[in-house]
Amino acid sequence: MNTGIHMISPMDKVVQALRARRRAEGWTQRGVAQGVGCSQPYLSQVERGRRPLSEKIALRLEEFLESPGLFTTAPFLKGRPPLTDISREARRILIQGAEAPTELPPDLGRKPRHIQVHQKWGVEDRLSGLTTVFKEETGDMLEKLEKAKGPDQRYWRNLNSLRFDSWCERWFVLALALLGAQLTGVRLAFMGCSLAVVNGKSGKEFKGCHRGFFLQYQGVSIAWVPQVAVRTRAMYRCPDNLLMISKGCKTVTAVVEVVGGEYHTLEELVDRAYELDVPFYALDAGWVGDTGVIGDILEWAVSLVA
Repeated sequence: MNTGIHMISPMDKVVQALRARRRAEGWTQRGVAQGVGCSQPYLSQVERGRRPLSEKIALRLEEFLESPGLFTTAPFLKGRPPLTDISREARRILIQGAEAPTELPPDLGRKPRHIQVHQKWGVEDRLSGLTTVFKEETGDMLEKLEKAKGPDQRYWRNLNSLRFDSWCERWFVLALALLGAQLTGVRLAFMGCSLAVVNGKSGKEFKGCHRGFFLQYQGVSIAWVPQVAVRTRAMYRCPDNLLMISKGCKTVTAVVEVVGGEYHTLEELVDRAYELDVPFYALDAGWVGDTGVIGDILEWAVSLVA
């Protein structure tokens, strides 16, 4: 039913702000494009809402149009931060040890079932609320992360764009961020993932970027990616956390799952482990939130390539 109410999206706002500011100054699209160092067709697509505004061009537009903060504080900006030296080295080592991509199993003749919480809600799942589920230490962890990242809007946009099915996944993200892991785009296909990664809605082969973390731990390079849809020869699966682990000679795929409470039963995890056929770490939900848990998992990951 059409209610007649038009909701203004963030992209609509940047379109309106950019067009209004440009016209107020009497600039043509070509003149502004030349002034900020982009093409006129690109600027035209931005003004028509066809392309997102990159942070680099947003900063240049603010300087050129003398409008500080007009675009860079908006939530619609796309793009991920450049890789740090550690993340770049971790990615290089992971790719260096990668094997040939896994052949996709035959199509099951049906689309995956969707019962994930985030797909029902369709909203951003932030880290707020962790302290009501886990121990008080979690609140201290969150405060440390907020202090460390401060006004880095691009970081928070990327963090808030992650979708979670459980509080455990949110806790893992917080713990990894505090370890210094960088949240960025991870192309599992380039790293020799031994699971057949697919689009979670269509079941077709997935070749794009997942949001995940790069880090190095005890000389081992790790990519940690939450909620990756895979296709086995029996059904579709979506492991809680998929890890790519490498020490330079070989990249290993592994999975971390949570059992207990509202999460999977032990019997379900046994079936998953057998079906996925990769190293498998099952964590009792009651232990999530303990300070040493993330270290124990990473120690296990290191042992896989020792």
